[in-house]
Amino acid sequence: FVVDGRIEIYSEFYTLSTRFPEFMELPTDKMNGLNFKKLIANRYKAPTQKVRQHLRFQKTPDHVANLCGRPAGGISPVLNVVAYTLSGEPIFYQDFFLPLEEGNLDLGVAVRGL
Repeated sequence: FVVDGRIEIYSEFYTLSTRFPEFMELPTDKMNGLNFKKLIANRYKAPTQKVRQHLRFQKTPDHVANLCGRPAGGISPVLNVVAYTLSGEPIFYQDFFLPLEEGNLDLGVAVRGL
């Protein structure tokens, strides 16, 4: 998907296919823009209660660079997200690769309590 009309983001999503078989049946193009947390909560009654986020920096995998139209050999920030149930059981694991060029990305303002 694209952010700010100029930043191509590549996502890799992992979950247990035995627990959430719909993800094995969905064509990849139907997953683009799909809210995985809502689908899992509504269809499988497994709402996300906690999310852990971790940012790392790594060499951009060749397939990610190619799909995002970036040159090979660069470094990408990768946002890793793990969603958990209330009991602490992991629901899914997702990596968002942001193979960037020089520039700025406004992350907005966080306001609590709204």
